Amino acid sequence: MHELSPCTQTVKARVLLVSLLFVRSAYGAAPEQGAPKLRSLAVLPTMHLHLVTQVSCVEHPDEDWSKAETSRRISSLQAELKQDPTDGVQWLRLSDYLLKADRRAEYQAALDEATKHLRRRAEGRPQDGAAQALFATALVNDGKLSDAERLLRATIKSIPKDWTCWAGLGDLLDTKFFASLGWSMARVKRTSFDKELKVFGSKKATAAQIKEAEDCQDEADLCFSQAIKLAPRHPQALLVRANHVSEATTRMMAKNAAMHQPLDKEEVFRSWGSSANCSAWAEAVKVNPTNYAAIGYWGWTEVAQGLFRQTDGTKPIERISETRRTNLLEAMRLLETGSRDPNPKLAAEAFENLGVLRFLATLETTAAKAAFRQAVALDPTRCRSWEGLVCATVGTEGNPNPQDVVSVCEERLRYDDNARNRAFLIRAYDRAGMADKALAQARSTFALEPTNALSHLCLGALLLRRAEDPKAIGECKEHMKPVVVFVVQTDDEDEGGPIAVACGLDLAIIFALEGDTDKAEKTLRDTCKLDAAEEKDKARAKEIEAAMGK
Repeated sequence: MHELSPCTQTVKARVLLVSLLFVRSAYGAAPEQGAPKLRSLAVLPTMHLHLVTQVSCVEHPDEDWSKAETSRRISSLQAELKQDPTDGVQWLRLSDYLLKADRRAEYQAALDEATKHLRRRAEGRPQDGAAQALFATALVNDGKLSDAERLLRATIKSIPKDWTCWAGLGDLLDTKFFASLGWSMARVKRTSFDKELKVFGSKKATAAQIKEAEDCQDEADLCFSQAIKLAPRHPQALLVRANHVSEATTRMMAKNAAMHQPLDKEEVFRSWGSSANCSAWAEAVKVNPTNYAAIGYWGWTEVAQGLFRQTDGTKPIERISETRRTNLLEAMRLLETGSRDPNPKLAAEAFENLGVLRFLATLETTAAKAAFRQAVALDPTRCRSWEGLVCATVGTEGNPNPQDVVSVCEERLRYDDNARNRAFLIRAYDRAGMADKALAQARSTFALEPTNALSHLCLGALLLRRAEDPKAIGECKEHMKPVVVFVVQTDDEDEGGPIAVACGLDLAIIFALEGDTDKAEKTLRDTCKLDAAEEKDKARAKEIEAAMGK
């Protein structure tokens, strides 16, 4: 769930972590009898698995791949563009891949090339609505909303019966909705929604901004309605309209945040599962029978309202109406059929979405695990399938076998090797009681990504458990410094929050080992105030206090 309110306590606590870390301790070491216990309480960061169905998966169903696969596709596109450097569509695709890889400088250069060639194409085909819409997309991606809007409005006057121009204007107005509320860049709603919500914690939108945003939303609704009137059975037209309807939830969240109004979580689930959203996706699926991401998203919308407040022992599928239950089961049936698609990548997509619905809607963890296993067997580059397989393995009925979790995490690294996935493996080793392997993996992770906060934190925590002299404690402390810098600078609460909590607990142990119990206690109090602090973290803080003799 997105964080919707300003978090001044979090900011204050992080500042305190910085001040505590960089002030030299003036106290003696902890009593020897308490030191082993304190060291044993050092924690690794909590790692959250993200198993969600998103509109972006439907817009680009073949783009859920690993960093390595992204790099491979970038190289392939670059080679193609050497053969035909005037292909604006390929330049635009390359810019998207570079943005995905966070290669910002190269992204801008590719986008400039895309804009140049798509401009020429649009000017040479004034009656081609698709060419005008593609050029407008490049302009929007480059933050030139006004230029893109003028282009699309002029094109609609010239060729009013072309649905692509109406849909293009509707999509632009969706983007303009966010820009009206003060978003920092045109493409932000597709790249860093969580980060931009933080902006609204400090600056409230004016009445004029809210009115402009609402006007954009109303006109966008009319644009997509006109697109469907012109192309009532066009697969892409129905998909982009469904995407627009789904983004009503995102728009609602952004508007409430901009107005500093609290948003009930149940309201978000109601919006995701609204009748309008379900109907839009049902219509899109009818004419997109092999877009398994769309089918999966349809199933998600049907069960969304049953996912809230899962405390009565019933399954989400049992908490929705008979009609919605029928639709959900139909979506799952279509995905089961799709899993036999002769195209292995499409079959993998179907298995993946079937796994998501089995895991979230029907709570069939074993069946979900089997679906994700099939997905990665067919297409091992799919990140979400691996995320689902880890999730289902951890959530296996009864107590999961720790070695099974280790095996999946090890296997995943063969296809997507990065610090985050290595941190999952480190935790899996730790949970399985394989301390030496956990430390060895932490060392190799640090060697792989020496500037990554997770690399520092995992290695620092595991070294802390073995730190038996002041020099070793000093080494642990050095690893915590870049972690604190990351925590203060990051805007991503989902990633930064758990790292901040683990860092705070481990710093408290370090201070206690150095004999500065006052600083240790203060660090524990500040850490427990963080929004990301869970009950288990607060319980660990109490254990640390007890080991300090408090």
